[in-house]
Amino acid sequence: MRGITQSLVFRVAVMLSVALLPVGIIALMQTANVSRQASELNRSALFGRTVADVEDMRDMLHGGFASARVLATSVVGLRSDPAACSDLMRQLVDRSVVYTLAMFIDENHQSICNSNAETYDLQGSAFADTMARDRVPMADLIKKGRVSGFEVMVLGYPVYQDGVYLGFVSISIGGDDLSQRETGVGTTTSAGEMEQKPIDLVTFTEGGKVLLSDLSAEALEGELPKDVSLKALVGGGVTAFSGESAAGKPRIYTLVAIIPGLVYAMAIWEDKSPSGLRWFSAALFPMLMWLISLGVAYIAVHRLVLVHIRRLRARMIRFAAGHRSLRGSDPVSDRATAEFREMNETFESMAETILHDEAELEDGLHEKNLLLREVHHRVKNNLQLIASIMNMEIRKAQSDEARTTLRRILDRVMGLATVHSSLYQTSRLSIVHANTLLAAILRQTLSTALPKDAGVRPNLEIESLTLAPEQAVPVALLTTEAVTNATKHMGHPDGPGTAWLTIKLEELEPAPPEEVSEVEDEMAARSRARLVVANSVGAPLSRDFTPPSSAGLGSQLIRAFAAQLGGTLTIDEKDDSYQLSITFPIEDQPEGAPEAEIAPGEKTVPPMSLPESLRRGDAS
Repeated sequence: MRGITQSLVFRVAVMLSVALLPVGIIALMQTANVSRQASELNRSALFGRTVADVEDMRDMLHGGFASARVLATSVVGLRSDPAACSDLMRQLVDRSVVYTLAMFIDENHQSICNSNAETYDLQGSAFADTMARDRVPMADLIKKGRVSGFEVMVLGYPVYQDGVYLGFVSISIGGDDLSQRETGVGTTTSAGEMEQKPIDLVTFTEGGKVLLSDLSAEALEGELPKDVSLKALVGGGVTAFSGESAAGKPRIYTLVAIIPGLVYAMAIWEDKSPSGLRWFSAALFPMLMWLISLGVAYIAVHRLVLVHIRRLRARMIRFAAGHRSLRGSDPVSDRATAEFREMNETFESMAETILHDEAELEDGLHEKNLLLREVHHRVKNNLQLIASIMNMEIRKAQSDEARTTLRRILDRVMGLATVHSSLYQTSRLSIVHANTLLAAILRQTLSTALPKDAGVRPNLEIESLTLAPEQAVPVALLTTEAVTNATKHMGHPDGPGTAWLTIKLEELEPAPPEEVSEVEDEMAARSRARLVVANSVGAPLSRDFTPPSSAGLGSQLIRAFAAQLGGTLTIDEKDDSYQLSITFPIEDQPEGAPEAEIAPGEKTVPPMSLPESLRRGDAS
């Protein structure tokens, strides 16, 4: 994930998204505004449809209340003449196609003035009780009228004389006429095209009582606005609004006052544009604009930047991997921008400078190696010249002690010469192969330190490991002193022919952390080597053999060389054997130093080439 967020494409996409964010917000706001205006226009259109749909109902009810008001005025003067009053009522019903009954009901709920010219007792009528209590104009739907026996809408108008309540005029409108007008609402346009029909057109009073509805009471309850009563809608002044029905469905409601303060109508419409779709439509264009912009940005970044960066990076990786020729790599295209062409030219110039500097360094290194080899070669020659002079002095020496002392010095000089010989003969001047170095030293030392009739066959176990020149010199000199010291103490433990000599050099693994003390921490944590020189102790090797004596100088040199190597010296002296062991850390090899050429797991090299006399155990 971190690699993706750090890529150039991702960061350009983020920056472009931030840059497009204000435009996207403006587009969302404009689209939402257009959608809101469209919704308002749709509600306005539905409100107009509702006004048109209730126009006949409005005319009918207005006419009914106007007629009731006229009758209420006329009845005051005809109370004493029931026949004339009934005749007036009958004339009104005969002239109308919707009125079924007209009557005057006095304060005692008795009617002797009506269009049927009959006498009616309306005691217990809910409508009459309400009129007597409220004494205001009102309308109500009666499922079964006391007089007609069928469903009617009753319009009531109070009658007063000099401020005294006398009763009320009642006009009944037949239910068939009401149902016929209701079911014909909004079915077709003037052009004959189908229009959206309302789910229901509800007519109700100011108090919230439903007068007319095509739905059952239960179905109507599920279609009315959620958490809003019809009475609350009347006083809100809202004419059209969108909301959720009690059943949880999106609806549009349009409210029309048929007779303000008395009768209202509300059409319920299906909302065909859900809010989720509106928001999706509002967000669709900004999203498309954002995606297209990202696509264009990606193509531009890829073609103008990434392709050339990858080519330039591939050239750099190839050059860093060691392919110093720039001709085989894919160059930056000439169609690249000027900046990338300049970067490519800078890289090629830098590569040429590096190649030139490397060539000079290689020449200087080669010259240095030649000089070092020449130095080592000349030092070796000088040491061998000194050794030759000392050989001449040994032959001229008169005493055995002088010859022994000169021979010990000769061995040390030859040990140094062997180190320098190994250095100028090796392929790398920074390392010395320990097995080759010790083989040459042992050949030189054993050939001069042991008597010709010693009968000793050395047991050599020398691992192939590499040493730095700083360690090779003390290791070589220490080995010379240790082998000379071994010949000094060597003897036959169990009679002639039982003497032995063991020389071992092995590499040790770093010590485990739990076994490392604070004092030995630095040494034990590194790779270590151990040099062991052991010999038998007993009867002299031959009658004429006199062990060399250096008055402790050899032991002093051994301790000095061990200290120089930073090693630990251990001497184990027994009745029949003598063992000298030194453990020292191996210095880190220079980077790129080759490993010793031995098979994996091999620890011991074959016996080194020794003088034939030492291998046979006799004189040569």
